[in-house]
Amino acid sequence: MAAVTKLENIQALRAVAALSVVLSHAHSRMERTYPSLMPESFIDGFGGLSWIGHAGVDLFFVISGFIMIYVHYDDFGNRNAPFQFMVKRLIRIVPIYWLLTAVALGLLFIEPTLFYHARSLDVQWIVSSFLFFPVRSETGVATPLLGPGWTLNYEMYFYLVFAFCLLFPRKFLLPFMLLLFGTSILIGELIVREKLFVILITNWLLLEFFLGCLIGYALKSGYNKLPLPVAILLIVAALATLLTWIITGADQEIRGFQRFMWWGLPAASIVTAFVLCPRLVSLKVPKWLLGLGNASYSIYLTHIFTLPALALIQTRVDHIALLHPDIGIALMITISAIAGYVFYRVVEKPITSLLAQRYRSITSTRKYGVPG
Repeated sequence: MAAVTKLENIQALRAVAALSVVLSHAHSRMERTYPSLMPESFIDGFGGLSWIGHAGVDLFFVISGFIMIYVHYDDFGNRNAPFQFMVKRLIRIVPIYWLLTAVALGLLFIEPTLFYHARSLDVQWIVSSFLFFPVRSETGVATPLLGPGWTLNYEMYFYLVFAFCLLFPRKFLLPFMLLLFGTSILIGELIVREKLFVILITNWLLLEFFLGCLIGYALKSGYNKLPLPVAILLIVAALATLLTWIITGADQEIRGFQRFMWWGLPAASIVTAFVLCPRLVSLKVPKWLLGLGNASYSIYLTHIFTLPALALIQTRVDHIALLHPDIGIALMITISAIAGYVFYRVVEKPITSLLAQRYRSITSTRKYGVPG
């Protein structure tokens, strides 16, 4: 497979997506730690503003679909492609997730109140958390042991579908995904979905992966001449949609078709503008933002540890407790980003690089018969 150029603006969007999720969780942690101070918060004054960060997940899903096509555009129709694809995806996702899930398991034995969705440590929940399989908690929320990992359940399902499509010619991908996801979503709207796995495979979120693939397909097919005014219009329309949702007073996370319309389509519009408009593609991304984009996976997973630790420190240091809540939230986001970046450089990057190198070594040995 030919080398693929990394789009800097996509990395910047990954940083935005990760920090958006951290924003919402930082607000929730601050609200839980200092409920009496939250009426002073500007963020708390708009119900939708504290929840809009969760739309970062939708942006992640669109980007994920886009990247899969962008990187693997020439791999379709190769019988070895599905296996190679899944191995590379597992190397990228699993080791860090398992490591942090194990840490979370240890901490839950010590202090379960540090986490948002603590529950009894039953074996089914623990095993399902490691295997990316959804389970039902006492509140009915499909939350793995490592909270943000619920999104990886969707990622893994999408990877399986994408790997299957790699067996066939490229033209098969988009029609098949649209038919599969569209039909399953329709079925999900018509039946009572009690099993969480059924909820997963019939969720409107899956269409966001499809939209990402569609954008990637357009780019690789040469439809990358989007005029700047059109790109700006797409971005403005997306931001206006998100702002409308915020000011209408929405005070909870949305699901299903509403989430797809209010969060999913704006995410797709933003990605479309930034990857199909040459003027926006050529924009120089600041190194610090590019670094956060590279570390977005680590930031996304580690902030679930950083935020409770910061809240614990806040309760022990009086002058921090006196900070305006919005300043406290900003500090939480900043420190979570720094901690995630350090984890990326010290843990994630060395581990994934080592495993990727080892996999290349094994495949090279098998291909050329070189003794290992």
